Amino acid sequence: MVGGGRRTAEPTTVAISAAQATLTGLLLNLDYQLRSRFPGRQGPFDMSLTKDHLFSLERMGDDFLKHRATSLTGSAFEGKHIASPEHQAIIQSSHRWAQHITETPTVWVIRAVYVLITVGLRIPPVQTILRGVVAITNLPSAFLWLLPLATFADILLYIFGPWIWSIGLRRFQGRPLSARTGNRMLVIGDAPWVHQLLQAYVSKLFSLSYGIASLNVHSGDPKDHMLHHFGHRVIRGTLVFLGVPDGRRHPMQKGDESAGYDDRQAGERRSSCVIGRRYCGVGS
Repeated sequence: MVGGGRRTAEPTTVAISAAQATLTGLLLNLDYQLRSRFPGRQGPFDMSLTKDHLFSLERMGDDFLKHRATSLTGSAFEGKHIASPEHQAIIQSSHRWAQHITETPTVWVIRAVYVLITVGLRIPPVQTILRGVVAITNLPSAFLWLLPLATFADILLYIFGPWIWSIGLRRFQGRPLSARTGNRMLVIGDAPWVHQLLQAYVSKLFSLSYGIASLNVHSGDPKDHMLHHFGHRVIRGTLVFLGVPDGRRHPMQKGDESAGYDDRQAGERRSSCVIGRRYCGVGS
């Protein structure tokens, strides 16, 4: 993008925002032209938008730029920080998503430290504890028949260490304990042009990340093929970004909005309102 400056990765947030603003502007312009050419109550192609609706959408766009954008980003136009509950909710949700994605490299570091201590310094934990208890109680005979059990326990710690450290890390961070270990998968559900644009954007954001700290990105249209493509592949630990239609404009979209919110009742919710849609992030 011209004027975007140098970036460490290919995508730019400015390009995504420009695409959204451009397509939204084209859609409103097309609606204005259709309504002017067909002034009747029912427009072509079952168009339900009236002039009042179009003016309302235009005001929503202006309000978003003047007020909502600053509350979502937490900064004013001149760069001054603004204390915004919505911005804090987005940051907290992002941190929880990041904890899911960075779990594998964090556990790898914990295991590396464990091996360095136990192997490098020759301090197997269970055997060391056993020797300390025997030294305190002065029962050398018990050490002889308990030593094989302690050795076997240390072997189990080496074998199942990554899984044990993962469970302990989730417990410490307050995350669900039953999620699967390994790399994460992100599924984006929204209208065709939205989910395709976001899939390309997020994929390129992780293009320079190490494989151990990356994630697989997929997308689909919730009203078309998303369920058939990903319904059987969703596992515990999958990250879902679901775009729920804004039901304030049309009764049909109100039904879609209710269905979208019902589908994520079991997940953790974080949402922010954007022009014409409500986006909800779910970490299951």
